[in-house]
Amino acid sequence: MIITFHSLDNEGNKVFFKSEAEIIDKYFVFDDKSQENTKIKLMYDTSSINIERIGNINMKIHLLLDEITNSKYSNSLGLKFDFKVKTNELDIKSNKLYAMYDLILDENVISTHKIWIIFN
Repeated sequence: MIITFHSLDNEGNKVFFKSEAEIIDKYFVFDDKSQENTKIKLMYDTSSINIERIGNINMKIHLLLDEITNSKYSNSLGLKFDFKVKTNELDIKSNKLYAMYDLILDENVISTHKIWIIFN
């Protein structure tokens, strides 16, 4: 299966790539082509999306509509911090996921992101 991943933040930064995915323990696992030596593990149900990046970038986010969830980030250079995510929009279909969410650090919204994930 091919995953098409597209994201856009409020500053106009875009990420777009296609990657071959395999299913491992109920997760879609595929290469994060925006970051070297990093994979993405993706799981979703009818009301939430879990995204985990593993490798040079490690990050966990849980997207649940109108909820604020705790998240973590670290990278291979030693940068490490906790942050929160508030999901403002969420549309989950069998072949397409869409979410718009705010990243919150120290109780301040630092950026807004939209992601589209398409399963081909």
